[in-house]
Amino acid sequence: MDIRDTLGFQIKQLSIYLSQYANHQIMLHDLTNITEIQQWVLSYLYAHKEQETFQSTLQQCFGLKKSTVSELITRMQKNGLVTLATSSVDGRRKTISLTPYSLKKAFAINSMIEANEIQLQKDLTEEELTLFIQLSKKIKNNITFY
Repeated sequence: MDIRDTLGFQIKQLSIYLSQYANHQIMLHDLTNITEIQQWVLSYLYAHKEQETFQSTLQQCFGLKKSTVSELITRMQKNGLVTLATSSVDGRRKTISLTPYSLKKAFAINSMIEANEIQLQKDLTEEELTLFIQLSKKIKNNITFY
């Protein structure tokens, strides 16, 4: 068997290419001071800005541990990317929101993501895209242990 024909090799190579492409786009959009995971969070908050977002929401959305999200939010708050406020629904919980500074960055991030998606989906039919998403989910389920 040729290693290049294995799923693991193809996925790893795709991951490397995606990282290189994303890093280039990040530099072009002056987002180098915001980590990739922080960009995900900003994008999520931007897309759901009309809803209250909690730490547990981000844990579930991105499959991260509670301590990881807690550290992430603390760093983002320190860097002026998010604010925490008491929830209007449950006074025991804190809701996470964008700052005016990060609102602009989130808009740029979402624009970059949309452009990247167009590039990634180029030459793929709707059926191929749907199949790719289905297969990716199956593969993730095969290797998710927690």
